[in-house]
Amino acid sequence: MKKILIIDDEADLRKLLTEEKAETPVFNNRNMETVMMLLVVGTVLWGGYAIFRINRSKKRITAGRLIISSVGRLLPVLIFLFLPQLASFIVAGRVLPWLGLWTTMSSLIIWLAVLSLVNITNLVCRYRLYFQSR
Repeated sequence: MKKILIIDDEADLRKLLTEEKAETPVFNNRNMETVMMLLVVGTVLWGGYAIFRINRSKKRITAGRLIISSVGRLLPVLIFLFLPQLASFIVAGRVLPWLGLWTTMSSLIIWLAVLSLVNITNLVCRYRLYFQSR
């Protein structure tokens, strides 16, 4: 089985030609996937703690704070829903379907979905607390 080498810069090419061992880059695929997994776990833990704190809170939420909180909490949901359009805008009009996005950045999509679910759950708890305190 042949090994495929990715040459990132001139130093790696020089090491390859002189038969030295090239260093593994810090930002490789495995490290990035590990970071994304930790980000997903951290998001779930943060969301659970925030929802626990909201449910234990007995203080009243004002309408202004609820609206500001709603806008901030819905931003990841909107990014998740309009990801193909945003990606098409970023890459100068190329059409990128969900399957293509999933193939190239599945970790980001999973994290956005988890973040969106956490934020929607947080909003539901905030609205419930707001309407119960009225």
